Amino acid sequence: MTIKSIFKIVMGVLLGVELHAQVYKTPMLEVKPISANIYVHRSFLFTRVWGNVPWNGMIYIQEGEAIVFDTPVNDSASVALFK
Repeated sequence: MTIKSIFKIVMGVLLGVELHAQVYKTPMLEVKPISANIYVHRSFLFTRVWGNVPWNGMIYIQEGEAIVFDTPVNDSASVALFK
């Protein structure tokens, strides 16, 4: 993996850059690919002050196995992500 691709992944996760089409969306969870086997997942934490605040994480999938970096904001969104 090159420095450029690592930078692209990190910036996609941190800034929520939408590089490709969405593959999954519900009111509590969105999943979007940022490369062939890397996805950004975004869940939402509701606060009285700021409303729905996005919470980003990353999923790396290779050879039928996945690594999830930073789980979604609550149990319901985590269950939806792992299904």
